[in-house]
Amino acid sequence: GEVLEKGGGMFKEGELMMKTFSDGTPNVKLSPKDVYGKDVVLLADYDLKNGGAGWISTLSLIYALPRYGARTLTVILPFFPVGTMERVDDEGEVATAMTFARMLSATPLTVNGPANFVFFDIHALQNRFYFSDNVLPHLVTAIPLLKKEIASITATGEQVAIAFPDDGAKKRFWPMFCKDPTVTYPVIVCSKTRDHDKRILKVTEGLADVKGKHIIVVDDLIQSGGTMINCKDLMIKEGAKAVSGYVTHGVFPNESWKKFLTENNTQPWSNFWITNSIPSTASAIAGEPFKILSLADAIVDYFATLRSI
Repeated sequence: GEVLEKGGGMFKEGELMMKTFSDGTPNVKLSPKDVYGKDVVLLADYDLKNGGAGWISTLSLIYALPRYGARTLTVILPFFPVGTMERVDDEGEVATAMTFARMLSATPLTVNGPANFVFFDIHALQNRFYFSDNVLPHLVTAIPLLKKEIASITATGEQVAIAFPDDGAKKRFWPMFCKDPTVTYPVIVCSKTRDHDKRILKVTEGLADVKGKHIIVVDDLIQSGGTMINCKDLMIKEGAKAVSGYVTHGVFPNESWKKFLTENNTQPWSNFWITNSIPSTASAIAGEPFKILSLADAIVDYFATLRSI
């Protein structure tokens, strides 16, 4: 509904029924007149809350839309749920990122060719190459939403620095903060180093930029949150004035988000931003320091950019 509202007439809502029969199997029905010869956009999500049980319905719909004559098909799937399993370290492990990519790659061709799949801040960019030539993956970012939040902080006169919990996060996201030469931030990187039998978190880059600043810790997703919490505590120990956090995808299994609540911390976060890429999680989270950033604007901007090309 929010995408339709902010689209300003760019989109028209089609008729769709997604239910289950009494035995729990999918009961999916679309309106052929809303599909045939149309440029179809499907906003989908992988339902983590139900263990992906509803995904067979969504996958069935994706496969059906080209068969019903869609001129083009663009599937917005904000969160690629198995993106962290893109490689194997031990013989016998399964790279489920490739499995999921194969499932999506089986989407039939539309009248105008391959279907488009749009993912926000996919965990590993190499996941792109797990898809076959039958579909076109588009890897986009929600970082512009964070930049707006940072601008509201700097407008108050606070000095901001961007921190990353590991080198991988820096390589992935730091270039996105360098595109505008008029806005520059110090960069801080944390890494785990071995101290005898222990692995401890240390600031390996930008230590001098921590003291007195509002530190924004940035990563693509969060699970239990241990690494982010350790990074926050380290920033405070090194003299940060305040610490906020951002992840595009708040997975938070077993309600681990509750560890971040202001009421549960003696040294609380100033802000913790996540997007609504996982709707069941976003709707469950409540209380400070959380702020949910809607992807609706980013989705509308994506299509507006395509129209201008």
